[in-house]
Amino acid sequence: MIVKVLLGLPINKVFIYRVNEKSNKITFKIGNLVEVDFRGSKKIGVIVGTTNMSSLKKIKNISKIFKSVIIKKQILAAIKFYSFYTCNRMSDLTKILLSNFDPKTLTFRIDNETVNMIKGKNFFEKKFFQINEQQKKSIQEIEKNGLNRFNVFVLDGVTGSGKTRVYLNLLSKVSKSNFQCLILIPEIFLTKQWIQNFAQEFGFDPHIYHSSIKKTEKTNIWLGVATGKINLVVGTRSALFLPFIKLGLLVIDEEHDISYKQEEGVIFNSRDYGIVLAKNFNCPVILASATPSIETIFNCKVGKYKHISLKKRVKNLPLPKLNIIDMREGRKKKHSGWISKQLELEIKETLKEKKQTLLFLNKRGYAPVVICPLCGKSKICPKCDYSLVFHKNYKKYSNDYLKCHWCEYQEYFEKFCNDCKKESLITIGPGIQKIFEEIKNLFPNAKVLMVSSDTISKKNHMEKVINSIISREVDIIIGTQIISKGHNFPDISTVGILNIDNQLKSFDIRSNEKIFQMLTQVAGRAGREYLSKGVFIQTFYPKDNLIKLCVKKTKEDFYNFELIKRKKNNEPPFCSLISVINQNKNLNLLQSQNEALKQKLMKFKNLSIYGPSPSPIFKIRNKFRYRFLLKFGKDNKEKNDIKEMLLNLKNNKGLDIKIDVDPLSFI
Repeated sequence: MIVKVLLGLPINKVFIYRVNEKSNKITFKIGNLVEVDFRGSKKIGVIVGTTNMSSLKKIKNISKIFKSVIIKKQILAAIKFYSFYTCNRMSDLTKILLSNFDPKTLTFRIDNETVNMIKGKNFFEKKFFQINEQQKKSIQEIEKNGLNRFNVFVLDGVTGSGKTRVYLNLLSKVSKSNFQCLILIPEIFLTKQWIQNFAQEFGFDPHIYHSSIKKTEKTNIWLGVATGKINLVVGTRSALFLPFIKLGLLVIDEEHDISYKQEEGVIFNSRDYGIVLAKNFNCPVILASATPSIETIFNCKVGKYKHISLKKRVKNLPLPKLNIIDMREGRKKKHSGWISKQLELEIKETLKEKKQTLLFLNKRGYAPVVICPLCGKSKICPKCDYSLVFHKNYKKYSNDYLKCHWCEYQEYFEKFCNDCKKESLITIGPGIQKIFEEIKNLFPNAKVLMVSSDTISKKNHMEKVINSIISREVDIIIGTQIISKGHNFPDISTVGILNIDNQLKSFDIRSNEKIFQMLTQVAGRAGREYLSKGVFIQTFYPKDNLIKLCVKKTKEDFYNFELIKRKKNNEPPFCSLISVINQNKNLNLLQSQNEALKQKLMKFKNLSIYGPSPSPIFKIRNKFRYRFLLKFGKDNKEKNDIKEMLLNLKNNKGLDIKIDVDPLSFI
């Protein structure tokens, strides 16, 4: 028998192999993993079909068939559909799927194949879940619409409303039917606290799967899922590519989070692929968020998804009040600090009340720009068209340094300007290190903690940081976006949001959505157990329409405002976008490639082409970058032909091209 085998190689095709017909003991099924010889080396692939092609003179035999492991047809169908939708090769997604399969963990025998047993963990041992009336109604509404078939439920609840308790209750019911369940979370750092918060009450101990666990543990979980020995997994986006055999429920927590979009290598959105996967398994999906994405809300409005709303916090505490601080007033009074006088007084009162303050600034390091005021030149990364960020090194006998946050290039900081031949370099703007120093000067007796990806050096460090906040070892937390996601800090009373103005005037069509989500999520850290003193937004644009909308109007008002704007401008979700970035170290060659690519695109009649134009960051890692933005209607009859053409570009070895369907970032 001749079969088609899909290998995890950067080649957009299947390969033909022969099952050894001389041995009647060898049988196979579609989805079997196999070991084959490919150009002299052993490769693992998956059988995806059979063929009558027998005219080839030499067809290699399959070396081994791993009969204990079957990649279900639902997974193969999801990969086939989603790879084409996103202009990715099937083999690229297959490579992710098979990356943690290790043949050495299998005891292979043709007649009596066995598999190393993976001991599953017990979960949901307790029978009762404490839920309030609001949560109970949400559970009943989801059950009424059906937990035994494909549905997409949007669990839209304000921060602190107990969304987790709702979907855990549903998970316990699904698991009793021996289905497999997956809970996706956006960040590795959320797993430990998530487990700790609910393990005691709910009595479950799931397997945790993400990129930082040991290879052997990944392999064990992969095999446990493939053989049905593991029924519950909590993980980040890579967990979606586990080989489930009976998926019964998929939960995507914080569904709006941009971390679900993989933007390097194989570009895909975990939320969207998860929905495709669940549809093939005919199982429900729960999208949980306090700030659902615009696309998700739109799908609710058109009846594609079912909207479940939780409008009150668990303890009926009010949401914290949002206050605008006009930073122009401080400048008029010659106040030069980045902490306004009003916010300083609020922090002082919070310290007196023995509560905690969270200051949010999404800028790492000490200052985002280093410049010479004499000649006007700033320090730019030699490999990227991007400002070097100034970092203070608080270790003894260590130099301050400049760092590129794109390619990780570093150099020691010196005040000397090579053009002016003087020690004239100064820093512009605040990073969290500068805010840390200002806070320490204002409140020298307070215990202050900085939290960013720079300070979380080890995978268990974040756990210690979270525990120190919860146990009240810290008075003031200064953090980037890493601290704003999903954490439950009961004693935070005051939140300060600093310097969001650089995002207000962004060219990004999604900037309003991102700012709204950021403001809501950060604000939601306050007042979860006690009445909050409030959230204070510092801005030089207090009359900006978006800020006023976020502060004075409801969440529904924002979504309606944004959808009206997007419809007027024909922006997603009312159209489709594809971002194409062509990059090359040779600028002249890149420009000629761009012209050739544009000619190919212009053959499509109903396709709007913007570009090629230099990307906002024109050079990254020594490669120059040009961007095309393609726009077309949802009902465009040529969209499959457009994607087919783009997918074929990946087979051109002379092109270094990134294709991003439904882009979230425009850098």
